[in-house]
Amino acid sequence: ICFIRHGETDENLKRHVQGRKDFPLNNNGKMQAHQVAKALQNMNYQFDAIYSSPLSRAYETAQIINNDLELNLNIKKDFAFIERDFGIYEGMEVSKENFDPILKNIGQGLETSDEIEDRVSSGIFEIINNTNYQNVLIVAHSHTIKALIAYLDKNYSYYSPMVNCAINNFKYENNELKIVEYNIDPKKIVS
Repeated sequence: ICFIRHGETDENLKRHVQGRKDFPLNNNGKMQAHQVAKALQNMNYQFDAIYSSPLSRAYETAQIINNDLELNLNIKKDFAFIERDFGIYEGMEVSKENFDPILKNIGQGLETSDEIEDRVSSGIFEIINNTNYQNVLIVAHSHTIKALIAYLDKNYSYYSPMVNCAINNFKYENNELKIVEYNIDPKKIVS
């Protein structure tokens, strides 16, 4: 299972919490999506399914990867992989002052860490248990991916940075889901 964070948006540049608000990729974000497709090609990734958050920044990233790799796959939009609902923090500046209460699960309308971890892991196990896919690409969001990492590694912190279009790999074998590697910057693969 390869989880890719979406490319850059103008809200990323402004360092605003995007959450469930639907912002498109900016030109740099589109370039990053092409770059991650090239990185995946260089690393000989093969996919037999693509899932995406329903938000346009993730779906557009998935479309670019699908086209660049000539996969011709039907991209499945899945609400399990939508970004965290940040409640009252949506649109605010990404800062320690705002993230401390988020990570302490304090705030009206905020999806708690347990809730997002349950949602994302349930979505993953839905794919594992109900399909025959061998290699799955999922394009989603920073906190969506961090939720799966935190679900599997209780020492992982949501404070850990994640670059746009980061490659994050997980493997399911012997009835166990494992982290292989995370936050791989595609620029380092194709530069």
